[in-house]
This record gives sequence, structure tokens and C-alpha cells, in this order.
Amino acid sequence: MKRLEIPGGGMPFTGDDLLWMSDGIYEAIVMLASKYAESFDGSGRGVVTGINTSLLGGTITLSSGWVILGGHLCYCHGWTGSGALHQYELYFDPVYDPAGNDVFADNISRDTYKIQRASVRPATIPVDNDPNILRL
Repeated sequence: MKRLEIPGGGMPFTGDDLLWMSDGIYEAIVMLASKYAESFDGSGRGVVTGINTSLLGGTITLSSGWVILGGHLCYCHGWTGSGALHQYELYFDPVYDPAGNDVFADNISRDTYKIQRASVRPATIPVDNDPNILRL
């Protein structure tokens, strides 16, 4: 696990130090969550909690929950659609919170608050072999 060591003598503290610490915490959380994931093929991707499916009269309902896709812990808000389950997949779909759009010293606006999420879309590949995708 990543850990920031701060020796005596007035170490400068920068944004890179915060990134190092947050990366370490994130990696630890993903590792712990992956132990509880329902993994289908040993890739580490899978459902951590929620993501229950129901099919009633041709309508598919997917409850909200947490999944691991491509090594990323993602939240899925749930979904409703029609058809058959095998026609859809969860995929890694990060977005940015507009509150984190900041103007940097070079006068360029950049997004800084990334939200790791999973969304549902029609299946894109015939075989489920992409770690960023989980077939319903």
C-alpha cells in the first residue's frame, strides 16, 4: 500500500503528495472490495453490491449498486430498458463534476473532480472478454 513518509526538516507538501495518498487509499479500497465481488471469470471485475436484475413483461430493471470494472470501483445508478438481459452490458463510464472545473496557472480550464461510474448500453462485442465491460 502506498504511504507518504514525512521526514523532519520541513518537507514541501504539494498536490502530488495528495495524489500519492489518495491513490494509496483508493488501491486499498478496490483490493478489499474485489474480495467480495461476484467475479465471473477471475479478472477481478464483478458486482460488489446491488445490481439486481428483474424482468417483468419485457421490461428489464437493474437496481443501483457498486461494481469493479477494469480495476475501477464504480457506482451504477440503476437502469430500466426492454429486451433480453444478454443484449446489454455495464461499462466503465467516468464523468466529471462541473464543480471541479478550475482555471489553472496557464489560464486553461481543466476538470478535476472525476466520478467513477458504470452505465448500461447495448452489448458492443460478441464475447465478454473486456475487463471494462460486464454483461448483464
